[in-house]
Amino acid sequence: MALKWHRVVRGDEIEDARPLACEAAGVRLAIVRLNGRFHAVEDRCPHMAHPLHRGFVREGRLICSWHGWEFDLEDGQHYLNPEARCVSYPVREEDGELWVAIDPDDLPAPPGGFPRETG
Repeated sequence: MALKWHRVVRGDEIEDARPLACEAAGVRLAIVRLNGRFHAVEDRCPHMAHPLHRGFVREGRLICSWHGWEFDLEDGQHYLNPEARCVSYPVREEDGELWVAIDPDDLPAPPGGFPRETG
C-alpha cells in the first residue's frame, strides 16, 4: 500500500464531535475530533451515498443524518451490520495541522453502485 499524507485542515478548525467536510487527493472526507483524537472517513454513507459530514456524533459513532446508519469512528465499521462500513483513513497532527493518509490508487470499489466523486 502506497499511502501518501495530505494536509487537510488545522486541528483548531474542528469543533469537538462536529464533523467537518474537506478534501484530499480527490477524496471527500468527513473529519471528526472526539475526546482530543481526530478521525477521518470518506464523506459518504455506504448505504445511499449521503454526505456523512451532515451527520452527528453520539457515543463514538458517526451517524448519517439521512437514514441513521451508525459507524464507529475508530474503524468505520457499522455498529450492527458486519458487512457495512465507511472507508476510514489514518490521521496525524503535526504543528496544529491535520494530515490524512490516502492511497487513491487503492480505494475500495464504491458500494451500492454510486460512483465515487473525485475532484
